[in-house]
Amino acid sequence: MTAAEILQERLDAVSAHCMAGDWPAYRAAVRLPFVLVTGGAEITLHGESELRQGFDTFLSMLRLRGVTDYIRILRDARFDGEDCIIGSYDSHLMRHAERVVPAYRSQATLHRQDGLWLFVRIANTWEKARWPVVTPKVPDRRGPDQGGGT
Repeated sequence: MTAAEILQERLDAVSAHCMAGDWPAYRAAVRLPFVLVTGGAEITLHGESELRQGFDTFLSMLRLRGVTDYIRILRDARFDGEDCIIGSYDSHLMRHAERVVPAYRSQATLHRQDGLWLFVRIANTWEKARWPVVTPKVPDRRGPDQGGGT
């Protein structure tokens, strides 16, 4: 499989785990320590309880806002050695055809451990600087021709 195929498969799987509220499957897809980099902070999660708290809070937000689809579309991916993939993607949190928050860009790093590709780091454009993230706050970086300000 190519780096792009692997990363898109892992993105799809983890999105499905989040939407289903499947903590064991989500946990199995993430290696600790896990690093989340936002526009406001770099947060390192060392323990399973921290990761679980973030999962539960994100799941609550998805349900509270009526999210029906968590879509992550790969932009690019590459191998960085035999056991590392780095790639970027756009995330879309949707309530049917309506956006819940603006789309946002992220970069993920996966490491292969015992034959499994695990998320070890995600950097995104959220402005939030704390864990757990209650609702992703995405800066409006659109130009005037895309519905943004001047």
